[in-house]
Amino acid sequence: MAAIAVAVAIGIASCSVFPGPSRRSADDPALRQASRVGIGIDMSGTRLFVDAAKTLRAWEFHDGTRIPVELLDEHGWPMVDARTVVFDERPIPAWAPPIDDPDEYLADVSGTYSMRFTGQADVRNGQDAAGPQAEILNIAYDPTTNTTTGQVVLPPGRGLLILEFSRTRRTPQSPEGSGITDLRVIRPGYDPDTDQTIATPVLTALKRAAFHSIRFMDYSHTNNHDRSYPNATDWSQRKLPSDTTQNPWGTKRGGGAWEYAIEIANRTMTNPWLTIPVDATDDYVHGLATLVRDSLDPSLVVYVEHSNEVWNALFSQKLWNASAAVAEVRDNPQSDLDFGSPFDTSLWEVRRHMRRTVEIGATFADVMGERRIGDRVRPVFSWWVNRGADYIDALEWIEATRGPAADSIWGIGITAYFNSAGASATAGVDEILSVMERDLIAGGRRADQFREIADRFGVNLTVYEGGTDTGQNARGPVASRIIAERDPRMGALLYRSITEHFLERGGDLYMVFALAGRYSRYGSWGITDDIAIPDRNAKFAAVERAAIESAHLRRR
Repeated sequence: MAAIAVAVAIGIASCSVFPGPSRRSADDPALRQASRVGIGIDMSGTRLFVDAAKTLRAWEFHDGTRIPVELLDEHGWPMVDARTVVFDERPIPAWAPPIDDPDEYLADVSGTYSMRFTGQADVRNGQDAAGPQAEILNIAYDPTTNTTTGQVVLPPGRGLLILEFSRTRRTPQSPEGSGITDLRVIRPGYDPDTDQTIATPVLTALKRAAFHSIRFMDYSHTNNHDRSYPNATDWSQRKLPSDTTQNPWGTKRGGGAWEYAIEIANRTMTNPWLTIPVDATDDYVHGLATLVRDSLDPSLVVYVEHSNEVWNALFSQKLWNASAAVAEVRDNPQSDLDFGSPFDTSLWEVRRHMRRTVEIGATFADVMGERRIGDRVRPVFSWWVNRGADYIDALEWIEATRGPAADSIWGIGITAYFNSAGASATAGVDEILSVMERDLIAGGRRADQFREIADRFGVNLTVYEGGTDTGQNARGPVASRIIAERDPRMGALLYRSITEHFLERGGDLYMVFALAGRYSRYGSWGITDDIAIPDRNAKFAAVERAAIESAHLRRR
């Protein structure tokens, strides 16, 4: 175990403090390309955008009921008086106490926000609650530009911002109650007229940790993105930067625009990992490949994946893929999905998922002018880690129908979470950490199994998601689980998960889930719970160290 200097190779019982990261500068594109650790990212947990309004929630009437799509314009802006939750950063669930987090931690989002929108309106704070309230100041309308400006001052200790717009007029000629467009709410510390899109703390954290890749699964709301089968999504129906919000709205169920994902990759010189919606048409895939070709820095590679966890019955993409597979064999008895295993619908699902992965990779390679899969275009086939036989069948099937698997995909993906499911209902922090260490060790054995499968077919092995899991499938009191996540020993375990139990066993790329987020009963997935203070706990430093050191780990 000499490949990485494991500073925490001692047992969990005696490991009390996680050592700081290697202090070699990670803001080095060459180091990030050599790194073998990546990160998943979303929008809300990271406070991703400089303009907080880019992640506003669905527009509502003043009584709180959602405005129907018929009263929204083509970009989702309201054509009536309306209100919206700009953000809610309160600890979970502050709206239905008691709060899960024993610290009741609230990131500091106070300060003066610069507001601007097209049209005119009376603007008020829409939150009715006790305590200090947001103030709306200096509202001014400029008739020459049809623009309203003002400031929103959020006091310390407040994490919720609701803005209410009444007596609205889109244009000077519009009737009262016709809505507004192009709302901007620029966070404190930025020029009101800034053209910066991605918030500085996010860029700083991504660069500092030397991540090789950023997986945009949560960012793009891949789960439950699809329309009901057989409906599909064309490129013209995708989310746009000009939409009212980068969260789902109306018929646009997806998350952030791909343009912003590519901007993040370019700004941090980090390779994007794109999860393509399960209902994406060939036109959609071709359009996305063209966007990547035309806008991604040419020194970066792109990982592509067909949706996310298509095996998982919790997500609607499983049903969509299964329905498509069954319909194909029903309508075409000669379909190669049925090759060698007649009437096994579960295998049809796996094989269709594999085939779509291959097709997506081939389209990207063709559009981007890549002759060989695996150089700049890297398709990843991910499935359920508990079904190793399905991986083997899919790989054997693709080789029987199309040739060597390594000519079609870059690698196979598994999960590498370790959790406290084996803890008692009354477990304290020490018991939770001990149970998680045992699960971590079992995960290493799973990695060995899949390394053998990957080697057999000549492909790479990646963890598409891994890290600590103290969410709803875990056991132990919620407060104890959250305290454990902040314990320095959890950083030691996470470091070992990446290094000792995956990379040192021959794994090629470990994608940690996720960069940042609030800690609650639903999980404490973020390696920090405050993107502006990433070292609030030991997990960020653990991942940072593993990422930097992995750049020097010799591959098998």
